[in-house]
This record gives sequence, C-alpha cells and structure tokens, in this order.
Amino acid sequence: MKLEEMINKVHCWDCLEFMKQIPDKSIDLVLTDPPYGIGMNKHFGNGANEKMYISDDDWDLDIPDKQYFDEIFRISKNQIIWGGNYFIKYLEPKMCRIVRDKNNWESTFSDWELARTSFDTALRIRKEHCTWWSMWYTEDTKWVNLFWKDKNHDFIYNHEIKKIQIDWEKSTDPDIEIVLKNWNKFLLELKTANKDIFSIKRWNVESLFSSVANYEQFCLIMMLDLAKWLFEIKDLTYFETQKPFSNANMEWQICYNFPTPNTWIETLTKINFDSFANLLVLENIWVKKFKLLKIAIEKENKTWKKIIENKIKLEKLEEEMNINIDDFKDRIEKIKVKTPEVEMSWEKIESEIKKI
Repeated sequence: MKLEEMINKVHCWDCLEFMKQIPDKSIDLVLTDPPYGIGMNKHFGNGANEKMYISDDDWDLDIPDKQYFDEIFRISKNQIIWGGNYFIKYLEPKMCRIVRDKNNWESTFSDWELARTSFDTALRIRKEHCTWWSMWYTEDTKWVNLFWKDKNHDFIYNHEIKKIQIDWEKSTDPDIEIVLKNWNKFLLELKTANKDIFSIKRWNVESLFSSVANYEQFCLIMMLDLAKWLFEIKDLTYFETQKPFSNANMEWQICYNFPTPNTWIETLTKINFDSFANLLVLENIWVKKFKLLKIAIEKENKTWKKIIENKIKLEKLEEEMNINIDDFKDRIEKIKVKTPEVEMSWEKIESEIKKI
C-alpha cells in the first residue's frame, strides 16, 4: 500500500501489522497512549468509591513489547508517548517531557502523567483546573452520579428561518446527583455563560421545581465562568426574589439574572452542600403545582392531569405576556427619555424639517 493511499482514512488493522506497511521516517509525529500494564481493564478506583470491575478483556495486563516501539521509531520523525514512565526499558532518554498535572485532589488515581517526547527542548507542565469526576467529591460525599443527558446535542443556526435550533433532543433534567454521607441528595444543573452575561432561562428553573416535586430532592444551579474558572451555586429559593425579564441576549426569552461567579473552581471540593438544604423550597408555589400534577399522573386521572397541565401552561403564557408588556413599556420610556422630541407629531416634524 502506498503512503498516499493511507492518508485521511480509518484503518481497522492490528497497529503493529499496519505500521510494517509504512515507509521509514514518513510520519512527522506519532502521538500515542499505549496500555500501561496496570490492569485498568479489571478495576477502577476513585476516592472513597469501591473498585468496580468494568471489563473481562486482558488489554491492560502487559505493556506492548519492544517491536511495537521499534516500529514507531522507524516510521516517525518525532514521537509523543503518554505513560512514558511505564516504558522506560524501551525508550531512549530525551530532555523534553510533558507533565500533565491532573489535579485529582482526593482521587486514588496518579496526580501526574508523563509523556516521553523525542524533542530536545525544556520540560513542559500542563496543569488541569479540574477533572469532572473528582471535583465533586467533598469530605461529606458518599457518591456522585453524572447524567450528562445534554452532552450529545448541538446548536445549529438555521439560515432559512434565521434561528438557532437544537440538533438532537435537549434534556431539562439535572446533570449531576450528589449523595452525601448523611444521605441528603442534591440534583445539580450546570450552566455556562460567555462575555460576562450570567442569566438562566425561566423554563430551566421551572423544570428544576418540577424535579423537586417529583423526586423530593434538593435542586441547585451552578453557574460556571469557564474563561476565568469561577463558579457560583444557588438553591431554587433564590429565584423567588428575582424578577424574570425578556432577555435581548437570548432572543427575548424569559430569563432570570444570576449572580456573577466569583469562587475559584478548585475550592469546590470544600463546599458544604448541606448548607444548600433549604426546606423552604418545598413551600414554593411551583413545587406545589407540580406535586398536584404528580398526584394526578400517579392516580392515572387523565382529566385532572389535562386540567392541571393546561392551567400551568395558561399561567406561564399570561406571565410571559405581562413581562413582555412591561418590557416594551420600559423600552419605549427609555427612547422618550433619550430623545424627548419623538413625542412630536409627524406634521410638526415635517414643518421643522422644511425650515432646515
């Protein structure tokens, strides 16, 4: 097989057999992360979690043999090999190492990961701000469930209707469940923002009130400023004191303002989640409405289910209409204050224009 026939294609081969087809020094860089021979196919450890068996395969019982590395060096001009500390007997020492600081905190995984490179340059350290699994483990955490139901959806701009549409179903369920050692449970919804605009759609908040009614668990919203690696957490009672508004930055959808994140993300493992266990949320009017809906569903009473669903829908539409009316009034008043002359009649404007 010619080299040009191999490029930009996926080849389902044994990698060693495939490398034998490649000419000497024809690859600019091989970037690889071979099995470390540490039995990761048999167990998975993290913090206080028990080990759990995830595979019956033997892919990580041993490291690749010398022939594997010899082929890599033969076909490539440069190499970056992760886990280089596991393959010392096959790798010639070089000046440059890439050190990945995984910031594992309480995890039982290694704090660092080393890559052997072929470059004679200075050693480089890449520090991760967090790992999504370990960052949720505080001193009081028993376990964490990551749902991530929104991870596969994309936002695509439809040029025909000139709107942003969601490709794939977007979930309104929380992203994470945190269970503490005292068995208090928290559902956590993650939100991110750009350009220092921190707001959350009203229907996101209402869906969490629904989760409180259905699961009787505390629900929290965590806003992340990914540019600055800051966060802020609020329980749902926060929104009882906030006035919803029509948000121009989100296609005039009804939103709530959210506090600007100001807490460094690496302090998350020190968070006392019990401090957010606010029982007042159970008295929220929306929680009570969704509880009535839950009862109608559990009793399989289609009549009351339909009545309650439509009453909730009606109240949402009425509130949205009133918010938009107030918003339009505010926007009109701002124009009048900025340019009082707009109050003139068109006849008056025509008369004044003729004097120019």
